[in-house]
Amino acid sequence: MALFSTLYELFPYAALLLSALLLLWLFTAPYVAQKPEPMRFGQSLALTGLVIWAAFILMRVFLSTPPENQPLVSLHPLSCYISAWNQWSAARFRDILYELLLFLPLGILLPLSERQFQQWKWTAALAGTASAALELLKLVTGYGIFSMDILLLHVSGCMAGYLFAMLGFAIARRKAVMPSLLRALVLPLFFAVLFAGGLAAYQLQEYGNLSILPNFPHPMSDITLTLDTTLDDQPGSASLYACDIPSGEHIASLLAQELELTLTDKVQYQDDRCLFSFSSESTQLDYQLTFDPRSGSWNLLALNADYVAISGNMDRLRWRWESWLTENHLLPNDAVYSLSETGTLSWTLDIPGTLSQGQADFSAGSISATLTRGGAPQNIVSSMLNCRYIGKADILSPSAAYEKVQQGQFSSSQPLSPGDRLVITGFQLSYLVDSKGYYQPVYDFFCFLNRQNETMTVTVPALW
Repeated sequence: MALFSTLYELFPYAALLLSALLLLWLFTAPYVAQKPEPMRFGQSLALTGLVIWAAFILMRVFLSTPPENQPLVSLHPLSCYISAWNQWSAARFRDILYELLLFLPLGILLPLSERQFQQWKWTAALAGTASAALELLKLVTGYGIFSMDILLLHVSGCMAGYLFAMLGFAIARRKAVMPSLLRALVLPLFFAVLFAGGLAAYQLQEYGNLSILPNFPHPMSDITLTLDTTLDDQPGSASLYACDIPSGEHIASLLAQELELTLTDKVQYQDDRCLFSFSSESTQLDYQLTFDPRSGSWNLLALNADYVAISGNMDRLRWRWESWLTENHLLPNDAVYSLSETGTLSWTLDIPGTLSQGQADFSAGSISATLTRGGAPQNIVSSMLNCRYIGKADILSPSAAYEKVQQGQFSSSQPLSPGDRLVITGFQLSYLVDSKGYYQPVYDFFCFLNRQNETMTVTVPALW
């Protein structure tokens, strides 16, 4: 076993060494057993560009990617597309486009650097080798994961660049341009049709996507699943709601007006969240507003405030902020107020217990505020959700939802490993916000994991 463990640890390094040797052979093969030709000026520029591109790739891996706690491998070739679809995330689609464009310069520069790379098979081979070496490097160092779909995106991007380079050669050599132009447009048109088709399919479906859905079903053949409760096999119906989610610009405008803040930078985007940066001349505080357009939750944080109010006239501060939140329709009138021992003001409103059969609008969530001694906010966090009742929707029976669990089509509150034992002891109908702003029902199944003192929840969509 020790020998196999050692070989397993040495395998990534051996693969990197073989990749480096293959790259060296690809560049030196034309010069073996023949007198090398003088290097052309365009060739030297292309080789310089390749060095700069390789340096950029390595800097991106080690400077912009946080290290993972353990080596991770994803061998599913379509996981990034499915993840982008389930989350309907602009950031995920942007990442796919970015990975495509990342290897585009390689496909353009290789044919300019060596004549042999004007044949597609050599360019494809080097692109696959370079991408595989990069993914293995991330795996060995822990800076990212080994991802098969990223490898395919890199090769596709490189071949797109290669086809554009061949188009340039055809124009420069005054050969037939139209065949090269059609070949150059194949990959861009393919991905354009792919994205346009996804957008059309999304717009045509009635409800939005749920980010809880797994990219691929869990391997249930390696997991023991036991049902220790009774499930009804009759489909039913449940109430459906639409969330009234304000825009980030609206929240930023209200806060800027109330606190006399000045926007100091353009709006930035981190994943799918919006970041607004402010400064206040009166309090000498810098603020950052983080807004989630999916749920409408937001967080205002003073970046340079290190003291908070834990005494004094907290009632006056409470009424000031409660009045402001209520007047701007950010806080329902029936929210329950509380004051913590550390001086945090909180307003909470619980989700109605009969939500699945209710027929009325409701609000639920919380808002908390921590204030400086001068009364300015040090931190305001809001997760308040305002929902409108829009009607009933048909849902799966609990028995049909359990079949999805058997098929591995669920999200889990804890990661699962081969050999785990799940005992389902009950279920309830819960709600989640989808990508179109609907508050739709889902089934939560309660499980014991392996031992009786370990509990977890698995969730499956409830709508047909």
